[in-house]
Amino acid sequence: MKRWLTLFALVLILISAAVFVWNQFVGSRSGNADSNKEYSVMTSTQLIYLLNNKQDLQIIDLREPFLFKDGHIPGAVNIPFDEFQNRMNEISPAKPVVFVCHTGPMGDVTSKILVEQGFKNVSNLKGGMAAWDGPVTK
Repeated sequence: MKRWLTLFALVLILISAAVFVWNQFVGSRSGNADSNKEYSVMTSTQLIYLLNNKQDLQIIDLREPFLFKDGHIPGAVNIPFDEFQNRMNEISPAKPVVFVCHTGPMGDVTSKILVEQGFKNVSNLKGGMAAWDGPVTK
Protein backbone atom coordinates (compact mmCIF):
# COMPACT_ATOMS: atom_id res chain seq x y z
CA MET A 1 0.00 0.00 0.00
CA LYS A 2 2.84 2.37 0.89
CA ARG A 3 4.39 1.74 -2.52
CA TRP A 4 1.15 2.74 -4.30
CA LEU A 5 0.88 5.93 -2.26
CA THR A 6 4.47 6.85 -3.16
CA LEU A 7 3.80 6.16 -6.83
CA PHE A 8 0.56 8.18 -6.70
CA ALA A 9 2.35 11.13 -5.06
CA LEU A 10 5.10 10.99 -7.68
CA VAL A 11 2.54 11.02 -10.51
CA LEU A 12 0.78 14.03 -8.95
CA ILE A 13 4.07 15.89 -8.67
CA LEU A 14 4.92 15.14 -12.31
CA ILE A 15 1.48 16.27 -13.49
CA SER A 16 1.73 19.47 -11.44
CA ALA A 17 5.18 20.19 -12.86
CA ALA A 18 3.95 19.58 -16.41
CA VAL A 19 0.98 21.93 -15.91
CA PHE A 20 3.27 24.60 -14.46
CA VAL A 21 5.71 24.37 -17.39
CA TRP A 22 2.85 24.37 -19.90
CA ASN A 23 1.34 27.50 -18.34
CA GLN A 24 4.69 29.26 -18.34
CA PHE A 25 5.31 28.40 -22.00
CA VAL A 26 1.83 29.02 -23.38
CA GLY A 27 1.08 31.94 -21.06
CA SER A 28 4.12 33.87 -22.29
CA ARG A 29 2.86 33.61 -25.89
CA SER A 30 -0.84 34.06 -25.39
CA GLY A 31 -2.83 37.18 -26.06
CA ASN A 32 -4.11 37.34 -22.48
CA ALA A 33 -1.24 39.35 -21.08
CA ASP A 34 -1.02 43.12 -21.13
CA SER A 35 -0.25 44.15 -24.72
CA ASN A 36 2.52 46.45 -23.49
CA LYS A 37 4.31 43.40 -22.11
CA GLU A 38 4.50 41.41 -25.33
CA TYR A 39 6.32 41.28 -28.62
CA SER A 40 5.12 40.01 -31.96
CA VAL A 41 6.40 37.36 -34.32
CA MET A 42 6.87 38.56 -37.90
CA THR A 43 7.05 36.40 -41.00
CA SER A 44 9.46 36.90 -43.89
CA THR A 45 6.54 38.03 -46.04
CA GLN A 46 5.55 40.71 -43.52
CA LEU A 47 9.11 42.00 -43.18
CA ILE A 48 9.61 42.06 -46.96
CA TYR A 49 6.41 44.11 -47.25
CA LEU A 50 7.68 46.62 -44.68
CA LEU A 51 11.06 46.87 -46.40
CA ASN A 52 9.46 47.34 -49.83
CA ASN A 53 7.31 50.14 -48.40
CA LYS A 54 10.33 51.89 -46.87
CA GLN A 55 9.07 51.40 -43.33
CA ASP A 56 11.44 53.09 -40.86
CA LEU A 57 12.47 50.22 -38.61
CA GLN A 58 15.52 48.74 -36.96
CA ILE A 59 16.54 45.24 -38.00
CA ILE A 60 18.96 43.77 -35.47
CA ASP A 61 20.85 40.67 -36.58
CA LEU A 62 21.92 38.69 -33.51
CA ARG A 63 24.16 36.22 -35.32
CA GLU A 64 27.93 36.05 -35.09
CA PRO A 65 29.80 38.63 -37.23
CA PHE A 66 31.13 36.05 -39.70
CA LEU A 67 27.58 34.85 -40.45
CA PHE A 68 26.38 38.43 -40.77
CA LYS A 69 29.15 39.13 -43.30
CA ASP A 70 28.19 36.02 -45.29
CA GLY A 71 24.72 37.47 -45.83
CA HIS A 72 22.12 39.51 -43.98
CA ILE A 73 18.86 41.35 -44.51
CA PRO A 74 19.47 44.74 -46.19
CA GLY A 75 19.71 47.51 -43.62
CA ALA A 76 20.28 45.13 -40.69
CA VAL A 77 22.71 46.05 -37.93
CA ASN A 78 24.83 43.32 -36.37
CA ILE A 79 24.62 43.14 -32.57
CA PRO A 80 25.69 39.58 -31.73
CA PHE A 81 23.55 37.86 -29.11
CA ASP A 82 26.45 37.56 -26.65
CA GLU A 83 27.00 41.35 -26.85
CA PHE A 84 23.34 42.33 -26.70
CA GLN A 85 23.13 43.21 -22.99
CA ASN A 86 26.06 45.63 -23.34
CA ARG A 87 24.90 47.15 -26.63
CA MET A 88 21.13 47.42 -26.34
CA ASN A 89 21.53 51.16 -25.76
CA GLU A 90 22.24 51.35 -29.53
CA ILE A 91 18.57 50.51 -30.20
CA SER A 92 16.09 53.39 -30.31
CA PRO A 93 12.82 52.89 -28.43
CA ALA A 94 11.22 55.38 -30.87
CA LYS A 95 11.41 53.02 -33.87
CA PRO A 96 10.03 49.52 -34.43
CA VAL A 97 12.61 46.77 -33.82
CA VAL A 98 12.83 43.42 -35.60
CA PHE A 99 15.25 40.79 -34.29
CA VAL A 100 16.81 38.21 -36.59
CA CYS A 101 18.91 35.21 -35.54
CA HIS A 102 19.61 31.74 -36.91
CA THR A 103 16.20 30.16 -36.39
CA GLY A 104 14.32 32.38 -33.90
CA PRO A 105 15.05 31.51 -30.24
CA MET A 106 17.69 34.21 -29.64
CA GLY A 107 15.23 36.72 -31.07
CA ASP A 108 12.61 35.56 -28.58
CA VAL A 109 15.00 36.14 -25.68
CA THR A 110 16.13 39.59 -26.82
CA SER A 111 12.55 40.62 -27.65
CA LYS A 112 11.49 39.82 -24.10
CA ILE A 113 14.42 41.80 -22.71
CA LEU A 114 13.53 44.91 -24.74
CA VAL A 115 9.86 44.69 -23.80
CA GLU A 116 10.88 44.48 -20.13
CA GLN A 117 12.91 47.67 -20.73
CA GLY A 118 9.76 49.45 -21.92
CA PHE A 119 10.06 49.09 -25.70
CA LYS A 120 6.63 48.99 -27.33
CA ASN A 121 7.08 47.86 -30.95
CA VAL A 122 9.28 44.75 -30.87
CA SER A 123 9.15 41.78 -33.24
CA ASN A 124 11.10 38.60 -33.84
CA LEU A 125 11.53 37.18 -37.35
CA LYS A 126 9.80 33.79 -37.34
CA GLY A 127 12.33 31.10 -38.23
CA GLY A 128 15.20 33.61 -38.38
CA MET A 129 17.53 33.65 -41.36
CA ALA A 130 16.77 29.97 -41.98
CA ALA A 131 13.25 31.04 -43.00
CA TRP A 132 14.20 34.33 -44.69
CA ASP A 133 13.28 34.31 -48.37
CA GLY A 134 13.91 37.94 -49.14
CA PRO A 135 16.96 39.81 -50.43
CA VAL A 136 20.37 39.33 -48.82
CA THR A 137 23.24 41.80 -48.63
CA LYS A 138 26.86 40.77 -48.22
